[in-house]
This record gives sequence, C-alpha cells and structure tokens, in this order.
Amino acid sequence: MDAIHCFDNGVKVYDEHLVEAQRIRYAKCNVHEEDEEELFLEMVGGLAPGARFVSLGTAIGYYVLLAKRVRPDLIVHCFEPLERHRNFLMANIKLNGFSDADFWVHDLAVAPGDTDYLLVDRSFGSFLVRPEDAGARPVSQVKSVALSKLGPCIGSDQVDLVQMDVQGFEAAILEEFVSAAAGRLSVKAFLIGTHGEAIHKRCRSALVGAGYECLCDQFHTVNQPDGILAAMHKSG
Repeated sequence: MDAIHCFDNGVKVYDEHLVEAQRIRYAKCNVHEEDEEELFLEMVGGLAPGARFVSLGTAIGYYVLLAKRVRPDLIVHCFEPLERHRNFLMANIKLNGFSDADFWVHDLAVAPGDTDYLLVDRSFGSFLVRPEDAGARPVSQVKSVALSKLGPCIGSDQVDLVQMDVQGFEAAILEEFVSAAAGRLSVKAFLIGTHGEAIHKRCRSALVGAGYECLCDQFHTVNQPDGILAAMHKSG
C-alpha cells in the first residue's frame, strides 16, 4: 500500500509525491508552509459563500485541498502546467474524499502575456522560460494564458482570491495584469509566494499602484522558502 502523509490540518497526500526537503520541514512543523498557513486560512475563511478561489501553480494540491476542506462551498480553479503534478493532484483529490467535480483543473500556465513559453521541469521548482532563453535545459511545450484574460477559462470575470506560486514570474504576471486594458479579470484579493527580494518589491509596487492594500508584506520568512505578500483591493 502506498505511504500517505497526513498533515496536522487533515490534508493528505501520497508520500511519494513529496521531496526530501519537504519531509524535513514537515518533521519540524507538519503543515506545508508554517508562516503562511494561518494567513491562508484567515483569507479563505473570510470569503463570501460560493466565492471563486483560483490557484496558480497548484502543484500536488495542498492549498486547494485545504481550502475545500475548510470551505466546501468554494468554487476552486487549479492551474498547473506540469503533467506529473496534475496527475498527483488528481490522485490526492480522491485520497481526500473529494471527486473530480469538486475542482476545475486546467493544464494551462498563467504567464505574463501572449508570448509562447516553455516549462523547465524542476518538480516543485518548475518554471517558465521564453524559447530564446531555454538554452540546453530540457523543456516541454505548455499552453499559457495571461492573468488579465483568465475570465473565459473560469467562466467569470470576477475572482475573490488568487493564490500564486509560480517560481519567479509572479511580478511579470502582476505587471501585465495591472497594465491590461478595461475588461480584464477583476480580482478582489491576492496571496503570493515571492521568490527574491526584487520580485517581492515589484509585486508590492504593482498591487499598490492598482489600488490594493497590503495585508501581509513579509519577504523574509523564518520557516518556509518563499516570501509572503497578501493584498486586498480597497473597493472590497
């Protein structure tokens, strides 16, 4: 029987889906990201009934599973371009007692624009590159969409919470989003894992310039690898 890792919040994943660095971190505190867990639960808990939660870079599903566990009424959209992680996500959905119908799973990468991108497979550190920047690294073709144009993919032009963990493209994605013309997707709140101080500052600048108020602005985190930036639009 396949080994199962059960987090303290009740979320379960197959142990073979994890990497050793995660197992070491979970042995210290048995949640995925110790510094972000409480904030995530607070933001998800504050969403309106039937709200739309969009996960960019869903990986094997920890946060979408946790969201659905505490708020089964949410409409959850998962964007994960790495096929292996999508397969793991589908397995973990069933492991946690949910059905495929409880989640919308998209094979798209959310990218800064309409340019073609390639995906470098680094497991949880997978990232997009432009074809001219791929070099000799092994890459795969992926379909991509800009955040501002996500509406048709999710059947709505309104999103209550976007969570983003996209390994370095978060600033470029946000900058495209805030500079897009009228008719772009409307997002009430963001929760972003940032990768590098310069990227963190660019994300904060883009959000503040677009009328968002920072709820958490923490580049240096003690217990997890990513920085944390959370913001809500001042219009509520």
